[in-house]
Amino acid sequence: MYVDQRCDIFSFGVVMYQMLTNKLPFTGENEIALIHSIFNTHPEKPSLINKNCHRGLEKITLKCIEKEPENRFKNVDELLNEIVKLKNSN
Repeated sequence: MYVDQRCDIFSFGVVMYQMLTNKLPFTGENEIALIHSIFNTHPEKPSLINKNCHRGLEKITLKCIEKEPENRFKNVDELLNEIVKLKNSN
């Protein structure tokens, strides 16, 4: 497994998910179960948990926690650009 900025982006996405839903996107009774959850389950869309969740933030958050690193934002600048675009669109 190659470690790069996308690991940090994943962690940011987990925090964002928890802020939007008050729940963790992945759970497990122990470390092995948590790792299994990360690799094998898909979290609920935040808007299904929190009806007030902004769809743009949901989209950004879900992209951050994509299972495959190549499906996440390539770097923090790309992530920031999406956040700024979302901010400017409102």
